[in-house]
Amino acid sequence: MRIDILTLFPGMFTGPFSESIVRRAVEEGRVQIFLHNIRDWATDRHRTVDDTPYGGGAGMVLKPEVLGRAIRAVRALAEPAPVILLTPQGRPFHQRLAAELAGRPRLILLCGHYEGVDERVRLLHVDEEVSIGDYVLTGGELPAMVLVDAVVRLLPGVLDQESLAAESHHQGLLEYPHYTRPATYGGLTVPPILLSGHHAEIARWRRREALRRTFLRRPDLLAVAPLTAEDRAFLRTLGWTEPADSRPRLLLASANPGKVQEYRDLLGDLPLELVTPAELGLEGEVEESGDTYQENACRKALTLARRSGLITLADDSGLEVDALGGAPGPRSHRYQAGSDAERYRHLLQQLEGLPPERRTARFRCVIAIATPEGEVYTVEGVCPGRIAAEPRGTGGFGYDPIFLLPELGRTMAELSREEKNRLSHRARAARRARPILRQLFALG
Repeated sequence: MRIDILTLFPGMFTGPFSESIVRRAVEEGRVQIFLHNIRDWATDRHRTVDDTPYGGGAGMVLKPEVLGRAIRAVRALAEPAPVILLTPQGRPFHQRLAAELAGRPRLILLCGHYEGVDERVRLLHVDEEVSIGDYVLTGGELPAMVLVDAVVRLLPGVLDQESLAAESHHQGLLEYPHYTRPATYGGLTVPPILLSGHHAEIARWRRREALRRTFLRRPDLLAVAPLTAEDRAFLRTLGWTEPADSRPRLLLASANPGKVQEYRDLLGDLPLELVTPAELGLEGEVEESGDTYQENACRKALTLARRSGLITLADDSGLEVDALGGAPGPRSHRYQAGSDAERYRHLLQQLEGLPPERRTARFRCVIAIATPEGEVYTVEGVCPGRIAAEPRGTGGFGYDPIFLLPELGRTMAELSREEKNRLSHRARAARRARPILRQLFALG
């Protein structure tokens, strides 16, 4: 990942970025961070970057010409990326947004200062706005540091997945209590279950303590946290009342349980109720007989949107192997009769003897979102990789066990659920679909 930061005070970043996890991630080449002094694009001898506000009032406003030149120049340094303004007026920053940003190849952060930036900069040059909380700081530098730290620690290889999985907010809950030696301190002892060596019971205790702590301290999080039936039963013993679900419905046009779960992971934080055709009693699958991903996805989305009267999300995805001329492609699930294992073993036989450099491939996913009135929107996500010499891993479905991500040295089937939800072709497409869903459902 590459992160570019536009700031008036680049020296502020020296300490936070030269210590601990961020420094190690930079040294290991997992992230590149570039600081750009906005004053370098001022043209007068005083390097003026601000001026008094029209209409009067306190403070100074950052000038649009200087910021415009700076943003255009930094955009051109590498691949296209959205410009994110750190501002109290932005979208609230949380763990889900950190994970979303960690899946992008590049971020450009703009740190406001003084009274803020000229409104025309927002309209002409800024793509997204992010706030780290409902309070005011002197500038956007501290929020940028917070965002970078939260994002970098989620990049593949920076931290081990077990550490990430247990943290507060990672699964929508606050973290359970931690204890270390000595066993007794200040008259308080470690809970006996943690000394028992019974791993399943320890995991159950930790889950319940996370639920208890979230209920007592942040009950608002429970409205969007992924809860099991056992979780809900335990929470009810604490006095929790499950809220009635008044969220608008989004129909997921799939009968594949693995795919449905992925979308519930990827989009579950949106204030939408995600439902399937089976849950609505809609029978019969839409035939995927088209020659392109887009054709298949649009056909499914439109057909089910009209049947159900709901906004519908459908996708078509496939594996493209360069040595096979892009096959299986849109016909991936029909490439070879039989089970998933039979299909990928057939593909491995076709590539037998090919060296790694000739086994390049990619997963591609096209998402179509259709309204009952017939409007259709499409987005695409691509995950590059290579075909492994043999199947590895037990997670995922389809061709996941033979699709290798070289930068991780693991197949898609060996990834944790959290890693797959950041890196997969479906995750990349879902990130691009989110603004469309927000617009269609008027989520703001």
